[in-house]
Amino acid sequence: MFSIGAIKAMNDAATSKRATSKADTPWMTVAQVAAELILSDDLVLKLCTSGKLRSVPIGDGKERKLRRIRREWLEDYLKECERADQQIRRSLAAPARRGRRTRNLLHV
Repeated sequence: MFSIGAIKAMNDAATSKRATSKADTPWMTVAQVAAELILSDDLVLKLCTSGKLRSVPIGDGKERKLRRIRREWLEDYLKECERADQQIRRSLAAPARRGRRTRNLLHV
């Protein structure tokens, strides 16, 4: 029989081995991407099928969740989202164009 300490040590070793092996592989499942982005699997699939998030279908295509996403593709998608967000923020912070002046209705 194993002691509780030995069982905990084996469990910790197995957990760290799994974490290391997942981090070593460049491929991610839809569920892994969804968990990392805190999104639903369906939303990640929509991003993949729309072409916004690059992915590779696995198998014969009948099972739509069988896709793999490379970690660098996910990072590229996040960078693109950040660029788009910055452009929106810049456009909202830009001063309004000069056009027709409207009367201030409070001081008529």
